[in-house]
Amino acid sequence: MTTVFDRQRAGQAAIGVVEGLFDTWRSITGDGNRQAIRELRNFVPELNAVEVPSGSQAFDWSIPPEWRLRGARLEGPDGEVIVDVDHSPLHVVGYSEGVDSVMELEDLQPHLHSLPERPHAIPYRTSYYERTWGFCLPHSTRESLPEGRYRAVIDAEHDDQGSLTYGEAILGEGELQLLLTAHMCHPAQANDNLSGMAVLAAVTEQLRGGTPGMTLRSLFLPGGIGSLAWLSRNEALVPNIVGGLSLACLGDPAGLSFKATRSGGTVIDRTAEMVGRDMGLDLGRRPFEPYGFDERNFSSPGIATPFGSLTRSPHGEYPEYHSSDDSIELMDADRLGEAAEFVFRCVVTIGSNRRLLRYEPRGEPQLGKRGLYGSVGGIRSRPSFESALLWVANLSDGEHDLIDIALRSGIPFSDVVAAADALSDTGVTYDAGHASSQSTSG
Repeated sequence: MTTVFDRQRAGQAAIGVVEGLFDTWRSITGDGNRQAIRELRNFVPELNAVEVPSGSQAFDWSIPPEWRLRGARLEGPDGEVIVDVDHSPLHVVGYSEGVDSVMELEDLQPHLHSLPERPHAIPYRTSYYERTWGFCLPHSTRESLPEGRYRAVIDAEHDDQGSLTYGEAILGEGELQLLLTAHMCHPAQANDNLSGMAVLAAVTEQLRGGTPGMTLRSLFLPGGIGSLAWLSRNEALVPNIVGGLSLACLGDPAGLSFKATRSGGTVIDRTAEMVGRDMGLDLGRRPFEPYGFDERNFSSPGIATPFGSLTRSPHGEYPEYHSSDDSIELMDADRLGEAAEFVFRCVVTIGSNRRLLRYEPRGEPQLGKRGLYGSVGGIRSRPSFESALLWVANLSDGEHDLIDIALRSGIPFSDVVAAADALSDTGVTYDAGHASSQSTSG
């Protein structure tokens, strides 16, 4: 597995994804998602489009009809076009039913959505599971609408013979499964959701050299229903999922923040803590709650995989959230690159993590005769690598993994791995297998 990460390259790739996909008409279904997957293949050629037929069961849910939007506009009393979806995909309520109707302003108002607190922004609104229609527009425009008759045109259909589309890239062939997910259904929203898609693409692109010992699955999913669709078709893989991370809201100016897994103390929780420490980050920490992104379905009782979430500002906690102010201008290549490096390090850490056992468990091993310890005693400050050797040797009891050792000792994980390799190469220890997803003793 490669351990060298190019943050600058990742940041530029991420910005390229945001710019390339910002204006696509994406939703939980539809051609916009297929277009996004085609664009993402420029960075991840292994990315496959998976189609799940409308009407298919996904546990307690049913895959909805495919929404096909061809155009939408609202015309004023004098024939002036007030809003046109060609100018912004936010102008139409997501999953609106088709309409071509003329009505008075009073009758139109219930179908209009605006943000009084952000009068110049277009809100982002959806109605996936209740049939209705509507337009979104700046509150300043809505307030200035004159009385009269308006024509509302939404050229859309809901196809029961359609499908839901998600993207999946599979790297490696190991039995253990590590999942990275990003939701892909929010059009013209740079932070919520393109930043997650961009970071996932950038990380996957730099991990294409392989992930020995496990399989990495990078999933670009429509929010909520997408993770249900994937899980209902891959339930046999669930016992082998060592962990997962949901990626979203990673481009705004706040620091990185990790949302804990449902049970806490898993390899994902411990990895996030250690990677944040080794990167010198003041990593925010939030407790688990059954609300958020893909992690809520992967953490449901009947699935119960160790799934965390990485964000900067959590959803709803930055002022531009779900509006046209969530624009490309919010994005910063270095912030996206930093988030990608965090995720990359998490993947490398979990791929390298293991437990060790000593061939001779009694007493301290003699490292000097193996060329692993300095020949001069009495030195006040012990070299860090020798300290790592002693920590690894002491905790090679089959109960502690390398992440435990790094956290307990304060030694960088890369030094712990180097010490573990040296002890195994010289016959002091042997592998007791890849660490499980659950917590280990401290």
